[in-house]
Amino acid sequence: MLNPMQTVSTVQNEPVTNDCICYLLGIPQSFSVTDVLFAIKQVNAEIEKITTKEEIDKFLIDAPVDYQWEQSFDMDYLKVIFPNTKSTDNLIVHSLKIMQNSIIVLPFFPNKPLIDLLDYHEIKIITSPKVDQLFIYQSFSVYGDIVNIIEEPSHTGSSFIIIYAHHNSVKRINPMPQQNYQIQLENGDTINFFIQRMDKPIPVKRPAANETISARFNYNTINMIQQSYQKNEYKAMTNPNVAVTGLFVL
Repeated sequence: MLNPMQTVSTVQNEPVTNDCICYLLGIPQSFSVTDVLFAIKQVNAEIEKITTKEEIDKFLIDAPVDYQWEQSFDMDYLKVIFPNTKSTDNLIVHSLKIMQNSIIVLPFFPNKPLIDLLDYHEIKIITSPKVDQLFIYQSFSVYGDIVNIIEEPSHTGSSFIIIYAHHNSVKRINPMPQQNYQIQLENGDTINFFIQRMDKPIPVKRPAANETISARFNYNTINMIQQSYQKNEYKAMTNPNVAVTGLFVL
């Protein structure tokens, strides 16, 4: 039986400091710590594919020395302590996924509440006319891995909060303080997007099995979208006058 604590790399431990700690948010309720540890091993497997033998030890993630579930700000999350800072840093910059479900990995800041760090991961999207969540997923996955899409009540059009796994996804969209986009679909319809940063970040919950991204947008759909991005069939919205993604015409 596979030992989830096994790792490709084993290095000498450093004294445990705050820089060795990270928090994993958005882990689906149906997954355990063992699943998380196995997912970290999968990250190592991907690192091995793209890293030379001479540099491999710099980028591999070593087995955690401790982990525990914690709760604050109406969130349940996994606190993970690694034996060294390089493992924490490497996990933060890579994509951690459990069965197609992206997980947020946050560093530890002693004087900053965890909820405040989510301000860099969340963004609000308002559309006119109404669109569905799959449309939003197809349109905004180009910016990075999406942990969750939350639909808010709206009398006119649609309103969504997108939670990204990495803060640089929000930076790429760059809604400072807000932006407007207009895109044209292949059928000639026009969709107006109003994009803005969150006034206040919302907690990242552990979704139930039927509420995960992989459950709402089946594996085939997600894979199709990701493959399309890789083939450059989807393009980012970098200019208010440019239409984007494979569903749209330029």
